[in-house]
Amino acid sequence: MKTEYFDVLSTILSPKSLLEQVNSRYRLQGLECKLWSMGLNDVYQIQTSEEQYYLRVSHANRFSRKDYEEEITIILELQKRNINVCKPVKQKDDTYLWEITALEGKRYAVLFEKVKQDASRNLYEMGKIVAKIHEASDAACLKVSREPIEYNQLIQHPLQAVCESRQLEIEWIEDIKSKSIEMWKCITETIPKETPYYGYCHGDVHSGNLYFYKDRPQIFDFDCMGDAYRAYELAVYLWDESSINEQFINSDQWKEYISGYEAVRRLTKEERDSLPAFAALRQVWFMGLMVDTTKINNGWEGINRYFLEKQVRRFQFFYDLWKSQGEIKNMFGC
Repeated sequence: MKTEYFDVLSTILSPKSLLEQVNSRYRLQGLECKLWSMGLNDVYQIQTSEEQYYLRVSHANRFSRKDYEEEITIILELQKRNINVCKPVKQKDDTYLWEITALEGKRYAVLFEKVKQDASRNLYEMGKIVAKIHEASDAACLKVSREPIEYNQLIQHPLQAVCESRQLEIEWIEDIKSKSIEMWKCITETIPKETPYYGYCHGDVHSGNLYFYKDRPQIFDFDCMGDAYRAYELAVYLWDESSINEQFINSDQWKEYISGYEAVRRLTKEERDSLPAFAALRQVWFMGLMVDTTKINNGWEGINRYFLEKQVRRFQFFYDLWKSQGEIKNMFGC
């Protein structure tokens, strides 16, 4: 008699079984495997007698096999062009990606080397590596099948997810949508949708996805990559650091980061002016992300009205910054 399984949204894969797979697929001998983190992917730490590795396992139905293969191809291409990226590890058959048939559907695994880290933090070099990724991707004509980081990803989908959560009044959501469309309209009317202003982006450049070792940055976690305005790429870091320090946009660290980027490519005035707007749109994206991940591997306890109202205040903060462009112009000496 065939066993019928109850439908699932997500499963936690057995570290023991994953370790067996790793030891059979790779030219290494793992001694221990443990679940390291859960989020857009599940990440497992693999310990050998000498090294640590990290196995990234996707959630089912997020991206296709082709999407993940493109991501690996792009990482390897950037590595060839002397961009310091986290390297994927080859299997014995010289491929990188492998498939896991879970109860909820197909999931994909890639093993990565551990990223070295020390206490150094050179934001000028961080800005440079972001610009070099953009420069290298334009030179290589990198193609991405994933949805571009534009209106649907930044506004339409996240606000729909927040609306379905029923944690905010529709009037609040409509206000965010109206202001987001206002900013998006300004962006698309003033920044050309062509290289070097638009193109391949990592999509998630912040201190959690870029470590320093002896002042040299190494970037990893390309899971949010896609075609986007390059100013959005820069604004992600502004958005992230401003959660700790609302005055970060006026700080020497932010200026150092932008200076590093501009050592490779100068931003236009319109790109500079758009940075707070893109940070606000990143905040909308984040609100939708929190709702989406809650459906997979978090409880609804944390996604309540208090949490979302706090996120709305962060959106309003960046929107107000964008509206008061005089402060931004002074920051850049315009």
